[in-house]
Amino acid sequence: MKQRQYNIWVGDILFNSFSDNAIFFPSLDVENMKYFLDNPNELQKEYPNVSEKLEKLGFPVKSDFNELEYILYKNRIETLQNKKYRLNINPTLQCNYRCWYCCVEDQKTKYE
Repeated sequence: MKQRQYNIWVGDILFNSFSDNAIFFPSLDVENMKYFLDNPNELQKEYPNVSEKLEKLGFPVKSDFNELEYILYKNRIETLQNKKYRLNINPTLQCNYRCWYCCVEDQKTKYE
């Protein structure tokens, strides 16, 4: 087991941006949890229930799990499986589309 590289401490709150989970710890326990997250095997030996809950929430991860590779894989799947094409048009005075329904022409605004 190893600590995820996406764990972030914000005061007494541990947030994992990979799994989008957060846990609040009392101030006295923060240093202990930082130690145990750096050494998850010791946490598993001393507090198996806590270790199991933290693992379910995604704070420690198996040592052979490559997080970056998994994110790239999920991105490829999402990109290639999505057959929809989206085009967002954000009309401004610098728009080069010149749509027939655009109201900028009616205002006699000059395009730059």
